[in-house]
Amino acid sequence: MSMLLRRSVGVRRVLKEWRVIIDGREIRTPSSNVLALPTEEMAWGIAAEWEEQSARVQPHTMPLMTLASTAIDQLPQIRPKMVNSMVRCLDADAACFRSQQPQLAAAEQRMFAPLIRWCACELRLPLATTSSLTLQHPAGAVDRAQQLLGEVGDWELAALDWLTSWSKSFVLALALARGRIEAADATIAVRLA
Repeated sequence: MSMLLRRSVGVRRVLKEWRVIIDGREIRTPSSNVLALPTEEMAWGIAAEWEEQSARVQPHTMPLMTLASTAIDQLPQIRPKMVNSMVRCLDADAACFRSQQPQLAAAEQRMFAPLIRWCACELRLPLATTSSLTLQHPAGAVDRAQQLLGEVGDWELAALDWLTSWSKSFVLALALARGRIEAADATIAVRLA
């Protein structure tokens, strides 16, 4: 379903939240909830997405709006399902697999071994690696991953879910979200995996 393009786009602070304003009116999520954003940067990012729309709104070109709508409209109801989905990704986490081709395996080791160590040391999330098709993480890894996800708010969980899906790696998602790696390095890692 498409909507006609609006003209004037901006942001406004309301108490501790930020709102996107189109033609003088606050925009809402697809479920008609107020689009109350936690940061000014996110509000301006979504405003820019709206400004870039042509004659008809194309939601697939608005990833920040999608992320915000998911966090506001869906996450309170689907949080357990989202957590379980991300934890299941550990069984096939791209950061935990090594190629049997020596040159590629060495590159994977250089990229991912520091992140696996970081998970074990900093996050107390011990993970295994393998060069076979089966991956068996140490006992307690799944429980610890669930605990880590239980400690984050809805906004961070929505971002982690998107990052896990994009990278095919819960490890990369955590590392990027917690500032352990930069976006450019994460992109390189995704292409390597």
